[in-house]
Amino acid sequence: MNSYITLGDRTLSASELLALMTQYQMLPQFLKEHAIDGATQGIVLTPEEEALALEQFLAQPQFRNEAQRQAWLNYYHMDAKQLTAIALRQLRLEKFKHLTWDVHIETDFLKGKAQLDRFICSILRTKNAELAQEAQRGRTKLCRPRAPLLRRA
Repeated sequence: MNSYITLGDRTLSASELLALMTQYQMLPQFLKEHAIDGATQGIVLTPEEEALALEQFLAQPQFRNEAQRQAWLNYYHMDAKQLTAIALRQLRLEKFKHLTWDVHIETDFLKGKAQLDRFICSILRTKNAELAQEAQRGRTKLCRPRAPLLRRA
């Protein structure tokens, strides 16, 4: 069984549509979004989370009023149900990220922190104006690559 889609005055088969998506460089993004859908399909949202997600999504500047929302829907050839699905998909993705990686972020960062540190900088404070001016003249010496600075209490 062949499937066809009509775009304007042109009817395309599935293989022609796939070839056009490749030509227009849309296929990688499509595959990425499809993978995201697969990864997040098991994420369950409560009715409260769904309501909050839709409220936050509609708080974006392009949805200031009903006319703007309808214009957006018309531009993207969507209806309100599809708009809601987009808002919920974004929340599912954020929940997926949190559940999958949140517990590892801090420990992984701390493990690799030594390789990330390039400079150690300190602020020196003094009431002595001459010492402050001398420190200002030599300020490049106050910030050294991974070298500890002596601190006076």
